[in-house]
Amino acid sequence: MSSYSLTHLAFSCMFHANNNNILMMWQVFFVNRFYIFLVRAVLGAVFAVMLSRFFYPDADLVYVAGLGVFLVGMAYLSEYIRIRKKE
Repeated sequence: MSSYSLTHLAFSCMFHANNNNILMMWQVFFVNRFYIFLVRAVLGAVFAVMLSRFFYPDADLVYVAGLGVFLVGMAYLSEYIRIRKKE
């Protein structure tokens, strides 16, 4: 047996022992984070269109998309700062 097979076997036995708890925890974490990203992306796009049309009605689509990316980035930055202050 190669070392890869032994390592794979040991990992799979260890993983399957706690498969339900670990897998469910990771699925919940990633699904929740994905939904948060989706909500932020949609809201960022909506507010980017509203702000750009209100202040710069002739803005190109590239600038509106850039503003949306900026807004989503600021949401993640504010979350990082908020979490860092709690600790």
